[in-house]
Amino acid sequence: MPNGARAAQSPNEAPPAQYYDLADRLVSALGAALDTEESGASESALRRSADPARAAIREFTADWASAAGDASHVALSAAIRELAEHYRREGQRARLPRQVVQSIRQKLEQARQAVQSAPSRQLLVDGGVKA
Repeated sequence: MPNGARAAQSPNEAPPAQYYDLADRLVSALGAALDTEESGASESALRRSADPARAAIREFTADWASAAGDASHVALSAAIRELAEHYRREGQRARLPRQVVQSIRQKLEQARQAVQSAPSRQLLVDGGVKA
């Protein structure tokens, strides 16, 4: 679906599998970028490692507002907001303090757990194929 074309969901309806695929990718990409940040890598290495996260964030914010009630969306939105607030306050080249990294990691873990327990992730049929 093109950007912004996600259908609105009813409040009790779980987001589709595509949402959870993106949420999982976003958790992994942000986690990898935080790993690079903590390793003390150069700014160019950090920017390269953050590119997949940046792309996933754009897709998440543009396409999945309809999933706002999902626990993973709440946690990911909070992580993105905290990251954005840090860079807005300190400048886009500022390093992340340890406490910000830890706080974002906690939110990513909450999102990961919500994604793993999502109904569409729990529906495995015989042979390990997703329904």
